[in-house]
Amino acid sequence: MPTLLVEIGLRMSVTFIALYSLELGATIFMSGLIVMSKSLGAMIFNLPAGFIIGRWKSLPLMIAGLTGILLSTLMRGLISTPFMLLIASFFLGISATIWDLTRLTYIRNNIPIQYRGRVLSGMGGLFRLSRIIGPIAGGFLITMKGYSLMFFLQACFVLLAIALILILLPRGRKIVTTSANEPLSYLKEHISRNRRNITAAIVGIIGISMLRVARDFILPLWADSIGITISVLGIVTSIGALVELMFFYPAGWIMDNKGRKWTLFPASVLMAAGFLILPLTATLSGFMVAMVLINIGNGLGSGINMTLGTDLAPQKSPGQFLGLWRFFSDGAMAAGPVLIGAISKGFTLSTSPVVIGIFGIGTAAFLLKYMDHMKHS
Repeated sequence: MPTLLVEIGLRMSVTFIALYSLELGATIFMSGLIVMSKSLGAMIFNLPAGFIIGRWKSLPLMIAGLTGILLSTLMRGLISTPFMLLIASFFLGISATIWDLTRLTYIRNNIPIQYRGRVLSGMGGLFRLSRIIGPIAGGFLITMKGYSLMFFLQACFVLLAIALILILLPRGRKIVTTSANEPLSYLKEHISRNRRNITAAIVGIIGISMLRVARDFILPLWADSIGITISVLGIVTSIGALVELMFFYPAGWIMDNKGRKWTLFPASVLMAAGFLILPLTATLSGFMVAMVLINIGNGLGSGINMTLGTDLAPQKSPGQFLGLWRFFSDGAMAAGPVLIGAISKGFTLSTSPVVIGIFGIGTAAFLLKYMDHMKHS
């Protein structure tokens, strides 16, 4: 529940932050920097956060991260200049990283590995649910009362999440709340011993991250090119999000019972197949077939990034490894739009999905050859 509350709050604003910055007087370039600043703050602070987690208990760090989210959210609603919005968004990224990594480390230390896939795919399902609820709620609040009310309600959600964690978390069974940092040589030895699966997993995560970015970029452009209106596209996109929600539990079951490989591999294949058939579509029904294939694949990938990161993290000093893992995965997400933009510039609109689909098939083939099953049940 705390995760859902925080994610709904964050998703309320993420869709509209660029428009908010323009209302404050930002240029288009400044608006882009503001949108990017949260991701930049998160990526920069991944490594320091990983080391901090080894020195502090999970509960205080969770509260610290959420308090930072709360303060930066209030700051975003109260400021009056684009520069201050930039600073608040950067600080939000740092705070969100502390919250995310501490939560993952807590799960790594306390959830048995044979159940971890279902827990983390469920968390991925909550992320997808927040992407449906958040933008609708945010748009409604902005239309009715403006941006300030949206940020205030978002802050209330975070405050409620803090209260729930303080009330519920300490009452459970005996839990492991911290893992002391080991020397860096220990982390290097762990990476060296597991380099095959770590390398394959990084390739898989980069691949599926690129496919996800391409989905958000290519699908709207193709829809527009075949005459699908914005309102219809919005409805179709919501249907696609609901399709994704249907697959988060099967994804977790497959991860725990068949192995992590058998969600990441079919997720890559299905998303790639959707892109490969996209240029063949010229009607709404054809477009929906391609989109549903992509969404099924993305649904099967629910929680895979978090699950692989926690699986591959060492028993000792998991925070250090997870910080490094998140640095690479966040870097892939940040680089994705640039690379997809370069592909779109270098090829025609009808050719770009084919290039992206081939890239996805290549990722799947690499996983099939080099990644172990990683079955833990």
